[in-house]
Amino acid sequence: MARDDNQLADNSWFGLLVPTGDVLGNAQSLFENGYRAVSEESLRFVNRRHEHNSRTIAQYRDSKDPESFLLAQQDWATGMLRDYSEGAARMMEAMYKCFSSAAGKSAGKKDIPTASGAEQDHPGAA
Repeated sequence: MARDDNQLADNSWFGLLVPTGDVLGNAQSLFENGYRAVSEESLRFVNRRHEHNSRTIAQYRDSKDPESFLLAQQDWATGMLRDYSEGAARMMEAMYKCFSSAAGKSAGKKDIPTASGAEQDHPGAA
């Protein structure tokens, strides 16, 4: 005997699968957005470091004495520290935006079950 969709939805175990699907979909979306943000920022960082390293190599090549070589090396070191510091800040900002947008989406949901089984409106829901 074939079951129709209404009979399947009436089973108590089937109702548990729907929220799990929502959670997994949200987790996948969060992972994809986070991966995209990290990839884009990493690519910008690598390009920025490549430009700075190329400039430093040209300065090394053009240095005539040890003093100018050491100045170029000092510029490279300070630039590297600045790039890593700024890159870390940008990466944190990108991840913060990703996670806060995901939190904002879930804050709009209503009827969150509590431990007692009763449903309550989420504080961020309108």
